[in-house]
Amino acid sequence: MLSLPLSNNVSIKKVNSSTIEWSYPVSWNRPISYFPLSFQVKEIEGRKCKNGCTCDSPYTEVHTTESSQWSVKAKVTVCVRAQDALCDSPWSDWTEYRLNNKGNKRGRREKQKKKKNVSQ
Repeated sequence: MLSLPLSNNVSIKKVNSSTIEWSYPVSWNRPISYFPLSFQVKEIEGRKCKNGCTCDSPYTEVHTTESSQWSVKAKVTVCVRAQDALCDSPWSDWTEYRLNNKGNKRGRREKQKKKKNVSQ
């Protein structure tokens, strides 16, 4: 069985305001049901990173999952890495994804202002 190349990371994308998902590295063997990966996930809250955080920052818990989706809060940095689920291979490098929902809050505030103006 192949070990995961350390330079080949997962790709992360936003599904909606509270969920992200990642995909297997393109170099990973298929089908994924036969060659599964385990994932480690870190969430770093923005307020804990005043001086800047990276995926190597020690401020967070590491969660292990077989899933390729994760529920997230607003304004977090999510870090994901992968490892062969069937053998003790090296972990891939961390992939970082910053989730910032400022635009959503502004949209809610604008809707609230419109409601106030309509009711006056």
